[in-house]
Amino acid sequence: MHSLNLQLLLISLFTLCILRTAAARPLPSRYFREKIDHQKRDLDLRTRKILLANGEVHHIDKRKLQEELHDKRSAHIEAAILASRQAAKNSFSWN
Repeated sequence: MHSLNLQLLLISLFTLCILRTAAARPLPSRYFREKIDHQKRDLDLRTRKILLANGEVHHIDKRKLQEELHDKRSAHIEAAILASRQAAKNSFSWN
């Protein structure tokens, strides 16, 4: 009887951990919607950058485009720094 209670307790704890992990993740539809939005924004920036390089930009503010490209580069650099910090943190926690 004691081992049955222990097994039920372990199963319930395992289930709770799985539910907490699933709740922490974004919903797939939200994830894909955000990913598609980022891809559209990247494509739009690339298109405008090509137009700017070819001198075909008349209605697009060149300063705004350059600021957007700089913000995107800064975001990539910041994400890389955060990822490296997290990797270092994880490597120290396993040792």
